[in-house]
Amino acid sequence: MTKLPPLPFQERRDTILPRLAGGSMVLPAAPVQFMGGDSEYRYRPDSELLYATGWAGPNCVAVLRGFADGDRFVLFVPERDAKAELWTGPRPDLEEVKERYGADVVHPLRELAERGPGLLAGGDTIHYRLGASAGCDGVVREALRRGRVRRARKGAGAHVLADPGAVLDGMRVRKDEAEIARMREAARITVEAFRDALPEVRPGVGEWEVEAVLESGFRRRGAGGPAFATIVASGANACTLHYSANGSRIGVDDLVLIDAGAEFGWYAADITRTVPASGRLDGARGEAHEVVRRAHRAAVAACTPGG
Repeated sequence: MTKLPPLPFQERRDTILPRLAGGSMVLPAAPVQFMGGDSEYRYRPDSELLYATGWAGPNCVAVLRGFADGDRFVLFVPERDAKAELWTGPRPDLEEVKERYGADVVHPLRELAERGPGLLAGGDTIHYRLGASAGCDGVVREALRRGRVRRARKGAGAHVLADPGAVLDGMRVRKDEAEIARMREAARITVEAFRDALPEVRPGVGEWEVEAVLESGFRRRGAGGPAFATIVASGANACTLHYSANGSRIGVDDLVLIDAGAEFGWYAADITRTVPASGRLDGARGEAHEVVRRAHRAAVAACTPGG
């Protein structure tokens, strides 16, 4: 694997902040999800927080203040906790977070309810998605309450709630060089893992066995894992669009649909292939397959700038 260019988090914030104009943005981390009450699922960070800051863990809130002269990029993160770190791993201290992520100031997460409303109340629009975080919901509501009081006295204050996507969606849809490099690497890994898995598609093999070959191929080549639930659907299972049980054995006459992709550096690939368990595509199935191949080639050829 070639060395990848660094992701331009500071440059992204340099674009976001002027677009906020007289407003602010609040981006909370995705919540930790649990299996059976106490066992954590593998964590997947919130895409918007990751895009703007590089923070890939839980328990963080970023505040971006386009209206402010100082402290324009503020992070709230957990403090060091020896007992908690035994379970979830070491945490950087607040100064390390400030240096690593380029924040103007970093506060303990426990101070969010106290400090958050004051950081937001002075702007006009708060870009925040209600329901993303119970703690942030309360902070934003209090900031709007204070903003109303502030407007009555000073003529300015928070009074509008907007979706962060109004600023971020247009930025995220256009991939920069560093993002494209990671997407290419995710695609390369996915192609190689498919090459491992396709020879395993044969009568009597479990769908789960093909899934295991694919996903081990992803991890072995440096991916974090699958970008989404891997689909290995044989026979009638392929008629269920998001089939992911992968619990049947492949029949002699089955067509097997595989829909899978690696996630590398939080960027995803996605490949779908349909192959015959017998190794042969003849008759009506072969004709249908050729129609799809021709359509696919035509679609790829049309994928040009301005096309």
